[in-house]
Amino acid sequence: VRPDLPVRRVVLSGDGASLDGFPAALREVLRVPVARHDPFAALAMPEKERQRTAADAARASVALGLAMRSAA
Repeated sequence: VRPDLPVRRVVLSGDGASLDGFPAALREVLRVPVARHDPFAALAMPEKERQRTAADAARASVALGLAMRSAA
């Protein structure tokens, strides 16, 4: 925790990131940019697969993180 540093942006992940209106409400209250995390952004994959997985991106964050950790 660094109380001397301001929050400059918020990145949401998990199922809560997909709640209707939540990112916009958080942006309004905090007055900082709010974005949904895309766990597939750094992965090389065909565009067709990227589009298919976009809907599940929020739910896949934890699973993908665990898979990447075990592969290291």
